Amino acid sequence: MGKVLRKWWPLFVLPTALSFTFGFIIPFVQGTYLSFCEFKVINSATFVGLRNYADAFGDEQFAHAFWLTALFALTVTVLINAIALAIALALTRDHLKGTNSFRTVFFMPNLIGGIVLGYIWQILINCVLSIFGQQLLALNTTAGYWGLVALTLWQQVGYMMIIYIAGLQSIPTDYIEAAKGGRRLGLADALEGQDTQPHAHDHDLPVPDHHQRLQAVRPEPRPHGRRPQPHERAPRPQHLQHLLCARGCQLDGHRPGQGSHLLHPGHRDLAHSAQGDQVPGGAAVMKREKASNRVLTVVFTILSLAWIYPLFMICTNSFKQESAINTSSVFDLVGADNSAGISNYLSALTRQGFASAFGYSLVITVTSVLLILVCCSMCAWYVVRVNDRFCKALYYLFVFSMVVPFQMLMFTLSNLADGMGLNTPFNICFIYLGFGAGLAVFMFAGFVKTIPLEIEEAAMIDGCSPVQTFFHVVLPIMKPTYISVGILETMWVWNDYLLPYLVLDSTKYKTIPILIQYFRGGFGHVELGPMMACIVMTIVPIVVVYLVCQRYIINGVVAGAVKG
Repeated sequence: MGKVLRKWWPLFVLPTALSFTFGFIIPFVQGTYLSFCEFKVINSATFVGLRNYADAFGDEQFAHAFWLTALFALTVTVLINAIALAIALALTRDHLKGTNSFRTVFFMPNLIGGIVLGYIWQILINCVLSIFGQQLLALNTTAGYWGLVALTLWQQVGYMMIIYIAGLQSIPTDYIEAAKGGRRLGLADALEGQDTQPHAHDHDLPVPDHHQRLQAVRPEPRPHGRRPQPHERAPRPQHLQHLLCARGCQLDGHRPGQGSHLLHPGHRDLAHSAQGDQVPGGAAVMKREKASNRVLTVVFTILSLAWIYPLFMICTNSFKQESAINTSSVFDLVGADNSAGISNYLSALTRQGFASAFGYSLVITVTSVLLILVCCSMCAWYVVRVNDRFCKALYYLFVFSMVVPFQMLMFTLSNLADGMGLNTPFNICFIYLGFGAGLAVFMFAGFVKTIPLEIEEAAMIDGCSPVQTFFHVVLPIMKPTYISVGILETMWVWNDYLLPYLVLDSTKYKTIPILIQYFRGGFGHVELGPMMACIVMTIVPIVVVYLVCQRYIINGVVAGAVKG
């Protein structure tokens, strides 16, 4: 397979590799070099060695910001993972009602971009603080720190919850059932106090070995050509008869599931323990599970309301008059005295050029996501199947790009895009392909590793070329990962603010996140009504896409990132 694919590298690898080179590698190398230079303009940089690093760490403000950022990252990482794991464990319980709704609500904040999220929480926090007679800018560092932690948790817990749910669902069911059965048996034995201790009249009974146990449940051979009669029963082994009598069981007329007593003497049947009709205490276990599920349903309902309220507040205020949207009335519902109807939406659609911004965002998002899906999946398949030194190095570069923040590349990337003429809505899609290739290739490669190689080899033996094998055999199998990567990349491109702001010519092209900034007028005045209407229209398309495709996300993550 690898030898056949090598000559096809210009088709499978070159588009992604070129975009990755111009979208990540060159800006990263330039940014790293400029960190050792002194410059006012990128084109006139002078190398000064480690002086910039020495000056930075010698600055008290930088040192304070550095350690505060490190503390914030540690706090958020621990809390997000702990809360997300707890929610994932609860939402994967059996017979818990409303799990799909809870997953959707908790994941919903992740669909909102940073600029929109900032405005939502700025309005919400200002209104809460006004109740206590305080202002946002008057808060101390501690309050701001924990406020930022709360905002980050609100947005990111749902994403990590999906990752943990995918991981939990990838655990074999047999392990989970065995753990549950062992727990129920242990509880039943503790309640009864009889199965863990040998019975006095059992000491003299022979314990059947493995062969005898199999013979006990194996029917005796019948004469050739003779069918069993309804009144006939298989002869019962003598040692089994004594064992059943000692246990108080009878084989005649036994119910399904009692055969486990034959293979596991001294323990009750797992199936009946789960149903609570054989083991004393099994019903109590089921009652406790039902009660805990009711409690969890109530808790998650309350959390869901808190999770979804900021979005509900924005939707409500988008129908209010401008004078009715202030810190004292933002929590009020829409009524006859403050309703503005759809005037805010009409203002956002017409006066601020929303239609053109929506069109540019739609074109950039659809084109970029299609390029990422097609090019990165082909590249991932080539990298996994060829697996030579070049492919391994390229794969590790893709993974490395996932941990590099965009802020390190934004100035050099903007300068490179201007020089190469990539500052148009169509050309910026190649930058998105290069910068978004890391996550996409990582997930696609993880899924390709789970595809049996024999399927692809059989297709080539039947006369398929590598292109036909990929598009007719591999691509249909990768459908769950395609949908998962597509949703994740769509959320990123649609909500992205920095890259279009730095690369596109804002006098000609504006995306929706950029347009929202233009609702802020002079002297700090903000047109809250039209801005909230614009925020709602920004959120609705991505929410619809997620609701349609949400059932594929977990399957795709399980098939890609978890298994790979």
